[in-house]
Amino acid sequence: MRLSSAIRVGGILEKLLALPDVTVATRIDDLSTAQVIVATAAKWATVATVMLAMTAGPQLFLVGAYGIEGSGPSATGSPLLLLKILITGVGVALFYTAVAMAVSSLTTRRAVAAVAIVLVLIVPSIAVNVAVDSSGAPDELALLAPPETASEFAWRVFGDTRAESSQDPPITRVSSGLIVVGLASWIVLGGAVSWVSYRRQSRRR
Repeated sequence: MRLSSAIRVGGILEKLLALPDVTVATRIDDLSTAQVIVATAAKWATVATVMLAMTAGPQLFLVGAYGIEGSGPSATGSPLLLLKILITGVGVALFYTAVAMAVSSLTTRRAVAAVAIVLVLIVPSIAVNVAVDSSGAPDELALLAPPETASEFAWRVFGDTRAESSQDPPITRVSSGLIVVGLASWIVLGGAVSWVSYRRQSRRR
């Protein structure tokens, strides 16, 4: 992931986490365990909905626009294309939601959270690429780079693969099954971190 893209994503997530109606961390210590579950789920739903609008919305708009123009996919091909867009959009949206929720649950300072999100999106990718290219580590190590896993997931859903070469990122040489498992693992990890962190805060009262 490019630095500019990571910074842009971090800025967007910072704004989402700053919304008053989805801010949980500042009041989490006043909630019971049941209320923590509801509050955390509400924040997840809010951030995920906005992220889904960003990941799937533009593609769905283009499909509709081309369809109206008469130059879009055929009637038989449209359902499959729409399904691929939704699968990709949901997967990538949940991934970025998990990253945002995990980081924001660890600090109430939005600036710190934004910087941490950028670091999470950039540092692992650099470290993994260096490890694989320089030390001969297995390509599967690329699954430890969150944004690379999410972007490759989108490639695989649409059936597009980049031709293998020494210049391609290691993630392109990982099987599709491991890509799906890797993305799901990052989403589950983000959910677990946010849940444990918010629950711990609720018990400090």
